[in-house]
Amino acid sequence: MADDIFMQATRCRLRFPSPIGYLRTEDLWSIALTSEASTNGASVEGVGAALLARQQQRQDQSVLRSSSSRSEDQVELDLQVAIIRKVAEIREDEAEAKTLAASKASERRRLERLLAQKEEQELTAEQIQARLDSL
Repeated sequence: MADDIFMQATRCRLRFPSPIGYLRTEDLWSIALTSEASTNGASVEGVGAALLARQQQRQDQSVLRSSSSRSEDQVELDLQVAIIRKVAEIREDEAEAKTLAASKASERRRLERLLAQKEEQELTAEQIQARLDSL
């Protein structure tokens, strides 16, 4: 389904309103994920919040609207929300994976240092002298 929504977005040249102007679908991958991390006011979180508010406002306008009578504008809004949610999900997963990888790398370096210290402690005086002589 994700591929399908992105294909729909590109085919209809979907744009997302933001504080810095309209964003293309591909721009969602390069703006900040959260509002706190944004340097220019645009974030996936902020764009998504505005779209969700707009979607909620539209849903509140009529309780009688059936899915078959949705306007083009509502279909577009639903597509925008689906895309924002998917981009946010993917970017959060990527950030989590990056954090986990950094944590593993840090633990690996720590364990390698411990191993080196342990090996040094087990060296005899003759082995240390032999290493010194080889230098």
